[in-house]
Amino acid sequence: MRLVFRGAPTLPLVAATPFEGRRFWYAVRGDESNPRLTREIDLRGIDRATLRYRIWYDLEEDWDYAYVSVSTDGGRRWTLLRTPSGTDADPNHNNLGWGYTGVSGGTGGPRWITETVDLTPYAGRTLLLRFEVVTDDAVNRPGVALDAIEIPEIGFRDGAEEDAGWTAEGWARVTPQVPVRYDLQVLRIRQDGTVRIERLPVEGSSTGEWILEAGPDRRVVLALSALARFTTEPAPYTLRVEPPQAGRSSARLMPSGIIREKPGPPDGGFLRRGHPASRSLSPAAQGLKGMRAACI
Repeated sequence: MRLVFRGAPTLPLVAATPFEGRRFWYAVRGDESNPRLTREIDLRGIDRATLRYRIWYDLEEDWDYAYVSVSTDGGRRWTLLRTPSGTDADPNHNNLGWGYTGVSGGTGGPRWITETVDLTPYAGRTLLLRFEVVTDDAVNRPGVALDAIEIPEIGFRDGAEEDAGWTAEGWARVTPQVPVRYDLQVLRIRQDGTVRIERLPVEGSSTGEWILEAGPDRRVVLALSALARFTTEPAPYTLRVEPPQAGRSSARLMPSGIIREKPGPPDGGFLRRGHPASRSLSPAAQGLKGMRAACI
């Protein structure tokens, strides 16, 4: 039988596009992490100030938190700002005081939301502004993105198109797409229980065509995995299975992922569309764990 595979060459870093422009600030996800994005803000000469920013977040609810804080003594002490969508609820003793958790926008999220914080108590002085994320171990979600950060009273606006003035520790200015490659392996399982594993060559990291031989004395299992850094967004693909002789049989992929043969039309064939979860591990480290498999 002939297999034709086409995978998307890129996939989203997170389920969001920039609020404006081509980039956004992204706190790189991870367990037991503390990404910090800091810059100096000069509020001298004004008597009122407003911080406005757009934030997207998908955090492990009640365990991982994002914070906005300021320091007026060069970073020795920090004061958490009371943000409109933040919370002081602390069911698991992980909230440092007032932070974001869960998903932005609530039900139906995550999505970009606009937050406004009054900086008037700090007008007339220079301060440090910080956005940070604190995560625990075991589970991490896609994380936090920022865009269109502004303080209108001093003419400051940052759309993440350049990083001048920021100290980024664990944050990066990113475009919304990351490259993805695919790992396809064939398991040939004979009736006596012996198994032979072969890796199929993929052209340009995302396409391939192969001829596979099966028979009554063996099964053929196809294991498919998408591999990308920093993301677990689904990777769309198509897999077409064509019978070796038109009219004899066509392949049908059942909901369980098992392909079974049945009589079909002369132009028989089956187009499978799917979204294997992307993986951040190398094929060698990952082995067959978490791969989508089809038994032919």
